[in-house]
Amino acid sequence: MATRTPSPLPRARQAEFARWFDAFTAGVVERGERVDIAVDRHIKAVLEQVRANPNPESRAKYLTDHARMSAANTEPVKLASTARHFDRLRTAWKVGEAERIRALRLASERARKAGNKEEQTRSLNLALIAAWRLQRDYIGEHRHLWQHIAATKKAHGQPTVCAARRKKSTAKHAPSAEQLLLMCEQRKLDHHMLPMAVLALYGVRPAELQKGVRLSLTGAGHVVAHVDGAKVVAGHQGQAWRTIERQALPIGERVLPTAVDWLAERIRENGKELMVKVDRSQMNAIRGRLLGWFEGQGITPYSFRHRLAADMKGGQHSRAAIAQALGHSNDKSQAYYGYHQHGRQSRSPIVAAQAASAVRAVARVKAASGWVKPAQPAANPKPGALPRPAPTPAPAIPRGPKMPWKR
Repeated sequence: MATRTPSPLPRARQAEFARWFDAFTAGVVERGERVDIAVDRHIKAVLEQVRANPNPESRAKYLTDHARMSAANTEPVKLASTARHFDRLRTAWKVGEAERIRALRLASERARKAGNKEEQTRSLNLALIAAWRLQRDYIGEHRHLWQHIAATKKAHGQPTVCAARRKKSTAKHAPSAEQLLLMCEQRKLDHHMLPMAVLALYGVRPAELQKGVRLSLTGAGHVVAHVDGAKVVAGHQGQAWRTIERQALPIGERVLPTAVDWLAERIRENGKELMVKVDRSQMNAIRGRLLGWFEGQGITPYSFRHRLAADMKGGQHSRAAIAQALGHSNDKSQAYYGYHQHGRQSRSPIVAAQAASAVRAVARVKAASGWVKPAQPAANPKPGALPRPAPTPAPAIPRGPKMPWKR
């Protein structure tokens, strides 16, 4: 094992790694082990501590984020602006670094079998440095925490919150669908009218709008959006599909038509249904328009999900109905979306929402006695397990006559 291979670490951290490696090799030699075998065992142990196991879609996004950070020669500590931003980038870094370490271990093993000692040592050394850095900065006891990063940024006068990422509070300033249609019409952006109306009325995710949202009419003339869910893990997270129905005004009462009425007319012009779909470039254009039109307020396509949640919370909808409209599998995730005091009354309210699976009740509910959790169903016994015996009451202890001074 060569210790003087050129290191990818900054100069300030090379001395720290050298001290750790000297102590590590000293312990290995004292135990009478081979250094290269002990190094490979240590790298494998570090990889086992990376517990992130995302689904294929999220994994691809994490690897893309990791590639961008590596290309820019930066990492989550330097790039993160909020706690949630740091959590995402940290997971992306851990997933990406674990992939890179596995690739280096594989390259080292192939070089060993080919008899290329120099390449074997180089790959194993790079894998060890990456594993040491990953454990030191993002896994171990002295890993980076957001409170430490925020304190450092604050001491240097750097902002720790990005306006575009404070989405929950942007529901207060999010424009209505009618405002967006008017702004698009004034600027002759007819190709943005349908996607912006769907975003504002139904709070779909940008990824779901890229899949396509199907609009249809009910017998009463209401507009229903059929959404194929994003961020879905079967049986664990999200809803595979959901429908959201908004009320449209009767044709005779449309003195001031709503955006839902406008959508209903577009559906009738197209036939029975209308598919609204955008590609990535158009979604980026819509995001840019919103940030430009409402400069300083951080309005993005995701702001309308918070607006939908705020309106439903203010409209006294049930937690299950809000979860179904947002595409959540449980009633707890909606706590991160919108404030009920920011909810507004609409002339085209949500009439109904349905989803692929029932919503799990896991959120705490405020009762007269305080915050309580919903009752959880009893766990099914394992096949072949013996029944648990019922607890036997403690035997009653006979009580004798009272003493004279206690009578």
